[in-house]
Amino acid sequence: MKTMDQAKRRKRLSHIIIGSVLVGVGIAVLLAILLVVKIIKGAPDVLDVQLHAAENETSIVYDETGNLIDKFSGTESREYAYLEKMPKQLRQAVIAIEDKNFYEHNGMDLSSVGKALISNLKSGSISEGGTTITGQIIKNSILPAGNPIERKIQEHYLAIQFEKLYSKDLILEYYLNSVALGQGTNGVQAAALRYFGKDVSELNLTECAVLTAIIEYPTRYNPLQNPDENWGKVQVILGEMEKQGYITETEKEEALKFSPYERIQSVHQETLEKAPHSYFIDEVYKQVVADLQEQKGMSKLEAQRMIYGGGLRIYTTLDSNIQALVEKYLNDEAFYPKSLYKVRLDYEITGIKEDGTSIKEAVYGKVVDRLDEIEAFKTAMKTEWQITEEDQIQKEVLISQTQPQTAFVVTDYRTGQVKALYGGRGDKLPLSFNYATQALRQPDSALKVLAAYAPGIDQGLYTPESTFRDEKFSVKVSRGTTYTPKNFSGTYTNVPMRLKDALAQSNNTIAVRTVYEGVGLDVTYDYLKSFGFENITEEDKTWALPLGGLTQGVSTLELNSAYGTIANHGVYLQPTFYSKVVDRDGNVILDVQSEALLKVRTNTVLKRDTATSLTEMLQYAAEEIADESLKEFLSTMPVAGNIGLSGNNKDLIFVGYTPYYAATIWSGYSNPETLGDHNSYQVRLWGKMMDEIHEEFEYQRFEEELK
Repeated sequence: MKTMDQAKRRKRLSHIIIGSVLVGVGIAVLLAILLVVKIIKGAPDVLDVQLHAAENETSIVYDETGNLIDKFSGTESREYAYLEKMPKQLRQAVIAIEDKNFYEHNGMDLSSVGKALISNLKSGSISEGGTTITGQIIKNSILPAGNPIERKIQEHYLAIQFEKLYSKDLILEYYLNSVALGQGTNGVQAAALRYFGKDVSELNLTECAVLTAIIEYPTRYNPLQNPDENWGKVQVILGEMEKQGYITETEKEEALKFSPYERIQSVHQETLEKAPHSYFIDEVYKQVVADLQEQKGMSKLEAQRMIYGGGLRIYTTLDSNIQALVEKYLNDEAFYPKSLYKVRLDYEITGIKEDGTSIKEAVYGKVVDRLDEIEAFKTAMKTEWQITEEDQIQKEVLISQTQPQTAFVVTDYRTGQVKALYGGRGDKLPLSFNYATQALRQPDSALKVLAAYAPGIDQGLYTPESTFRDEKFSVKVSRGTTYTPKNFSGTYTNVPMRLKDALAQSNNTIAVRTVYEGVGLDVTYDYLKSFGFENITEEDKTWALPLGGLTQGVSTLELNSAYGTIANHGVYLQPTFYSKVVDRDGNVILDVQSEALLKVRTNTVLKRDTATSLTEMLQYAAEEIADESLKEFLSTMPVAGNIGLSGNNKDLIFVGYTPYYAATIWSGYSNPETLGDHNSYQVRLWGKMMDEIHEEFEYQRFEEELK
């Protein structure tokens, strides 16, 4: 009897346990369903992706007076190709390797999703997601950054909805016209022109496979930079095409006999020799793309396609006369100390050795002292790489850059309009590094007025006449460690010094003391962010911050805009490279003076009285440090500005403004190294250029302009 009761209890307990488990599973499933529904509800609108053929009407670019200065042509880096124009084998190659069930699934391939889940469980990470071609369009066009699981759920849901709206052929056509294929190209037509110099319709099977190989990892499988990796992927693609019945074994073997890379290198060399857009136009392009995304809700791809084929009229802020003048001076070797002259070399060789093995060698940033040393350098590198005359060299590229490098920016600080920009010395190549916008260098003393004196005066803590004793002092950093700022001379006067004199004499101890004893690092950091320095981070909150000691540095353009803020009564204006963009029908689609753009580009940083005081301090500083050309210019126009010399004179800066323009010059070696005692040629260059820029302007005092 007792045994039967125990059995009943065990049975009842097992039923309770099973029931509890089932209830728990049911609740978990219900919660999962509710979570998925919530994620789906938060998905973007699938209608945000519009599939239509891109127009191929050239967009025209004008300077500030309406002169045509450049064009963005559809054939330059992207052009829409209809599906019937593409080789059948190109379409088959892409489907075979990217989405073999493309014409069977409804936007979500359950078999691929299942395989991806198993793979992810084995790896313990979300490395795969069973993305279809349709899903890739969704992911690249409208899905915002965020939780990878949420993005994957939304991707699959939207892909299914997307395929209810559009035919398979149109989806494939759009995908092949939008997919990134390296070297700045989007779409198979642009890539065919970029790599093979031919229309997409003329590609053979091997060339189709080469382009298809790039899709998965455009960098890894780049046929220019990594031909061996690309060729390995080509073999996989051709194998899949044979396996899936698109080509025969004979066709595969014939395709593998064809080597496309010599042609690719030849076309690449021709591309390098073509005149690219200027540094200024590069910035126009980037800014218009960003604004079309932010103001018009376009994806990056849609914005790019509109610029390259939408027949836009882009009116820039460029003053062609100022730009020509700047290039005349900064390209003239006579304005640079002869003893600093060097040549920076990037050297690449690819080919095949006599024994059949591949040659792929490169060295970047090597420096020689004279042009006549280049041939000896090349010979030495070939010897080091064990390349002999018997080896077959397929590509040999040598890029040289004159040193020291220089960057220069001129803006109208009342509007934020950039009037001229110089991005670097030497011939500009496609994708050249822009030293005015991309080079982050140490501003040193040029940051003191922004990091120390501007916040201190604006907070009502100090005035230009406030005094501090120039003496040695230390700041406790952490347990057992201190920071002791040192003046450039290594000495201290031990006498009281006004803030305006401390700025003019580039005194370090007083700059740090104003922050340490009054402003505080947090406030200093916030002011610098308001001045538009995007690359300053929390890591920069150290006592070297008031002296311009930064983790990354600042760009010439950023520094110029920050000083322009002082000149503009304390109001920061984001630098702008265009004034308006008009579509083919004459409708203004972007206007920098519109309320929407002004709102996101304008920021009041300082009180008007603070800006006036800082201008007086900077005018006093400019007069104290002026020599030669700057002193000559000061006799015809007032200047407020300051010099910046980073440690061991690796970066030479002068940033200043007049009652008309703000301008900043930076000079230094590409690979930072000392410029010795040549620490003022950049000031002379600034003075010469600004003197000529202001030739037609009336003399005007800052006091009059600031009223």
